[in-house]
Amino acid sequence: MTPNERRAELEAQVQAAHDWCDGALRQWEACGTASTEVCTICGLRRTSYAGGQNSPDSIEYATAGGESLTLAEAARRGCE
Repeated sequence: MTPNERRAELEAQVQAAHDWCDGALRQWEACGTASTEVCTICGLRRTSYAGGQNSPDSIEYATAGGESLTLAEAARRGCE
C-alpha cells in the first residue's frame, strides 16, 4: 500500500466514524481557504487549509480540549 493510499484509507475511517458539523469557511494566506469541522458527539476537530499562498494544503486534527493529533491517532480514536 502506498503512503497516499494509506492516508486516504485513514481519512475515510475518520470521516465515517464521526458526525461532522461544517464550520465557516474563512480566508487563509491571502488566496486560500480554511475551515474547521467538529464532531457533534465527541468534539474532534478537523481543520483544512487549501490554496494558501505560502504553505501547502493540509488537514490538522485536534481533540475537543485542543490537543493536536496525527491522522493515525484520529483514526484510532474513533468517536468517544
